[in-house]
Amino acid sequence: YTQNFLSKYFVALTYTGRRRRFDLSRYSKEALAKAKRQSINSRIQGTSSDIVMTNLVGINNMLEYTKLGKILLTVHDSICFQFRKDKLHLAKPMLDAILVQWTAKRYPWLPVKWKYDAAYGPNYGDCHGELPISDKSFIELCKEDNIEMSEKMFENIMNM
Repeated sequence: YTQNFLSKYFVALTYTGRRRRFDLSRYSKEALAKAKRQSINSRIQGTSSDIVMTNLVGINNMLEYTKLGKILLTVHDSICFQFRKDKLHLAKPMLDAILVQWTAKRYPWLPVKWKYDAAYGPNYGDCHGELPISDKSFIELCKEDNIEMSEKMFENIMNM
């Protein structure tokens, strides 16, 4: 599908609809074969990038709304953020809610569960500590910590 679409429209589409254009007007057969390989990679890597960027915005919105922390920087597909020490028990449930559950809801066609790694430490180079795990959901933990949160609020924040 991707290669035929490229040959016809000179464009590769991610699964989220973003386009990458290829100028194939003066390409040789070898260059066309390379462009076809790149179009397949572009579809996979571009879709992954779209999902990561959507999650980055969701994390940022959630951190701002709950006043739990802020994003400091991104490095390739890593997101480095500052999180309140007294609320560190909310970090993993928040990431699970956004990166796993919300991703599955927002992209139901995704054939695999979206996975992530998370650690904490005093700086980016020393992030080796495992985040505390909880059996409770992010929303339940927010309520226990007197942070206003409901399913509807969570959805509104994620859709901002």
